Amino acid sequence: MGNVLDNEKSFQITKDFTFCQNLSHRQLGNIKIHEYKENKKIRVFEIHLGTTSKQEMDNYCKRFENRKQWKNANLVRLLHFHENSNSMMCADVSQAIIIGEYYQMTLNSEAEQNFTQSFMFNESRLWLIAYQIVSACAFLEEKGMHHGELKTQTIYLDESENIKLIEHSFLPNHPDAYSKAFILDEFHLLPPEQLEELKQSIPASQKSGVKGDVFTLGLILLELAAQQSSSAYYNWQKKVVDLEQVKKMCDMLLCLGYSSIFQKLILQMIEECEKRPTFVVIRDGLQRLEKDILGGIQFYKNHIKQEKMNEANKKQFQTFGQKM
Repeated sequence: MGNVLDNEKSFQITKDFTFCQNLSHRQLGNIKIHEYKENKKIRVFEIHLGTTSKQEMDNYCKRFENRKQWKNANLVRLLHFHENSNSMMCADVSQAIIIGEYYQMTLNSEAEQNFTQSFMFNESRLWLIAYQIVSACAFLEEKGMHHGELKTQTIYLDESENIKLIEHSFLPNHPDAYSKAFILDEFHLLPPEQLEELKQSIPASQKSGVKGDVFTLGLILLELAAQQSSSAYYNWQKKVVDLEQVKKMCDMLLCLGYSSIFQKLILQMIEECEKRPTFVVIRDGLQRLEKDILGGIQFYKNHIKQEKMNEANKKQFQTFGQKM
C-alpha cells in the first residue's frame, strides 16, 4: 500500500479512491472505507472528528502531524490529515479529517480459519507474529506509550499476513482495555495487577500499561498455539485469572509439538508484574534470532528441530533480554 500512497496529497484521495462503505470499527468507531480505483484490494479509512474550538483543532493538527511521521512497519499508517470548515446557521463548523491504511483481516480471522480446517499454527508463524507485535509495541514504549487494546480481533493483517496495529490512543480520548473493562465489566485478557485494581473500583489503572500488554500478548500466543480461548482461565465472578491453569496449558504446548523455547517466551510474558519484561527488553533479546524468525524455515531448522533432538539447546534461552 505504501508505494501507492506515499506521494499522494489529501485532496487526491477523493480523486483516486471510490467510496466503498460505512462501518463501525472496533477501535476507530464510525468510519468510511474507500477503495483504490486501480486496485480494489487497497483500502483506506476516513474519520471525521468534530471540533469545538480553534484550540482543539490546533491540538489535533499537532497530534496527527506527529503521528503521520511515525515509521514502523507493523503500525497502521496515518496517511493524511486536514481541516474541513463550513459555515452553517451563522456558525463555523470545523471537522478534522483523518485518512489511514485500512485492513479488514485480523489475527482472529486466521485463527478461526485454522480451527475450522483443524490446522495448528506453525511455530515459525507464531514466532513471526510475536516478533512483529513486539516490534510495534517496543516502538510505542520508547515513545512513552502503549497499545492498550491487544486482542486477536484488533491485531490486523495485511495482504502478506504481516501484523498491523492501531494503538488505543490513535484517536484522542479513546479508552484502553482497562477503561473499557471498568465501564463494561469485560476484563478478558487483563493482567492480575489490573484485575486487582478493578476489584477496588479504581477508574484508571495506575499499573504499567506496557507490562499489561506483555501479559496480554503471552495469553494471545498461548491461545493461538493451544487453540483454546484464554477466557477459560478467568473467573468472572471473582475477577481473577487462574495462573495455575495457564501454566498447565503452557506445559501442554510441549505435548502439542511446540518447543520449550517458545514455551519459555510465554512463561516470561505472564510472570508477575515486577519480574515481567517490557517489550523493549523482549525485542532486544530477540534480535539475534531476527534472521531466523524472518526466514521461517531456517528458524525451524536451526532452533525447533534441533531442540527436539538435543535438549541442550534450551540453555541458550535463559532469560529473554539477559542472555540470548
